[in-house]
Amino acid sequence: VASQSATVTINDATAPTVITQSFSMDLANGVVNITPSDIDGGSFDNCEFTLSIDKDRFTCDDIGDHVVTLTATDASGNTSSNTAIVSVIGDVPTISINNFYAVQTQKKNTIFLGFGPQNINLSTVVTGGSGFTYEWTTSSGEIVSNEANPNISPEVSTTYNVTVTNSNGCSASTSVYVCVIDARSFDKKGRYKGKVKVCHHTNGKKGTKHVEISISPNAVMTHLTKHGVGTDHADTLGGCNATCVDNSGSKATTKTSIAAASIS
Repeated sequence: VASQSATVTINDATAPTVITQSFSMDLANGVVNITPSDIDGGSFDNCEFTLSIDKDRFTCDDIGDHVVTLTATDASGNTSSNTAIVSVIGDVPTISINNFYAVQTQKKNTIFLGFGPQNINLSTVVTGGSGFTYEWTTSSGEIVSNEANPNISPEVSTTYNVTVTNSNGCSASTSVYVCVIDARSFDKKGRYKGKVKVCHHTNGKKGTKHVEISISPNAVMTHLTKHGVGTDHADTLGGCNATCVDNSGSKATTKTSIAAASIS
């Protein structure tokens, strides 16, 4: 009797069974990375299979719950999917810089060369998380401080930028422009002898008249209390045409213009 052989072909038409589980994780360095095994709740099949997910990376913009799809694919190409909830835990900080008044009755966020404090502590208010770190820079890229409330003493007007980062690695930024006005009074020879320049506003029949006067620093606050912002005069520190000193060049120009105004 001759022997005979036969070929048996087995077709796998059964798709894997996908079982999922919820997963939550805190942001670290601003990122959460997950793998299929994190949301696999015991998926199975009659053959070998692989698992994949449709999203595996989350950032500070993704705080909250997300639907992630887990897909199982076996060696025969059969696939099935199920979803799981992935919770990204963390906080996004917010930061603001408080306004300051170096001299009462005068404009905010302004330092006056020749009068009042020449250095100021910038004060911040931060919410959203904990373990905050700070990075202060100027608009030119100069590193200023890593403190929450740095002390500054600009001689020219400067924009200060701050970035705060919390323990989750999430960040927020804001900035403040600090104006510097040269309020020093120079005599006819361009010499500074300690007096303070004030623009005095008087109201008459022909309208408002602006007169630049020089005052002893000991008398400045008495004068501004009577004639400063909030009164009928609204006198201001510095020359009547004083503007924020933007660079060392404009600072020198300001000195010259003040001296010329005094001569006039």
